[in-house]
Amino acid sequence: MDSKTLITKFDILINKILKIPPDKKKEISRMITNTRSYSIKKFLNISNLFHSENAINFKPDRHFISYKISKYLLKNYFRKNMKIADIGGGNGDVIKIIGENLNLPRDNLYCVENNSNSWAESYPFSNGNHIQYIFWDNVTIPNITPQSLDVVLIMVTLHHMPNDIIQNLFNNLKQLAKPNSLLLLKEHDCKTSDDLYIINWEHHLYYIINSPLLNENNVMKYKETYVDNYKTKSYYDNLLYKNGYVDIIEFTRLFDKNLHSDKTNATNLYWKVYKKIH
Repeated sequence: MDSKTLITKFDILINKILKIPPDKKKEISRMITNTRSYSIKKFLNISNLFHSENAINFKPDRHFISYKISKYLLKNYFRKNMKIADIGGGNGDVIKIIGENLNLPRDNLYCVENNSNSWAESYPFSNGNHIQYIFWDNVTIPNITPQSLDVVLIMVTLHHMPNDIIQNLFNNLKQLAKPNSLLLLKEHDCKTSDDLYIINWEHHLYYIINSPLLNENNVMKYKETYVDNYKTKSYYDNLLYKNGYVDIIEFTRLFDKNLHSDKTNATNLYWKVYKKIH
């Protein structure tokens, strides 16, 4: 990727994430692209610049993607009293809305998170009246009946897990998911070192803007726990095939069938739907 393309991609990314004046966006883009590093100084400079603008934090639209997934399931795979698990679902906002759209009871909705914070972020877990929170130890997912899950969601989660934990997850899904159940995966197609640099900075920018003004200790602690285990799309395809799944359909990051419709996908996000065959 040439430097001009890299800068263009960062401009797209920063325009999406940062709600600050254009000149400040340009300054941050230059800061990131002039030298390819993840230095503490760079984190602190971006944090100082962002917070000096009294900027508004970026908040993703959970309703939009939840509606898209609900519509797809209703049309292609609705089952009465179906059970859905969202692996790495954070606070459970997405699966809560899907449950409401599909009129599913709380007992059928599982938000699976890690109980050791070795790869997971911290969340308030405030949707307990609508969904069940399941906390696993990176080895065994408890409290879900074997062969009971109709749908599994894994949204930008696998890249924050080391390889051994990813395999542990799929070992669990072999036991917990029904034959012919669906798995909806959202991930980055990370094919080059340039892709890796852009994807990493997307995550770092979200961390910076969703944190108070950073100091050196904040950044050091964040970097100690940050996992960037990004893979290619073909890697995930092979991983899913080896674990008993076949792919059905691919969507853009916006869950659109027209794969050429998204011109602002700086970090190569995509969705794929797989079916469990054994």
